[in-house]
Amino acid sequence: MHLEVRAGRPREEAMRALADRLGTEEIRSIVGSFIQTDRLGTPLGKTLRVQAEASRVQRRHRAETRAQMVPLLMLGPTILFLLPSFMLVAMAPSLLRIFQIMSSIGK
Repeated sequence: MHLEVRAGRPREEAMRALADRLGTEEIRSIVGSFIQTDRLGTPLGKTLRVQAEASRVQRRHRAETRAQMVPLLMLGPTILFLLPSFMLVAMAPSLLRIFQIMSSIGK
């Protein structure tokens, strides 16, 4: 972007081209804020603080969403691997007793 501005391209166009090249929503938001700050003449520091806070909130929301998905993802392996062993432990004494009774009936 800096090289484009040095080559004579307007700063707004160079920033928009940067956002298009990177293609992420956060960069588009920051570029939009920078362009608006440049047009209105507001302090860049204040804009950066607001953008940083918004970015932190978005990151926190994404982390919370992923954290909410973890129990659902753990449910499959739990059922697949742990439930059969729990059932075996719970039913083993009764199954052994049934086998003893069946073998004594057969004699």
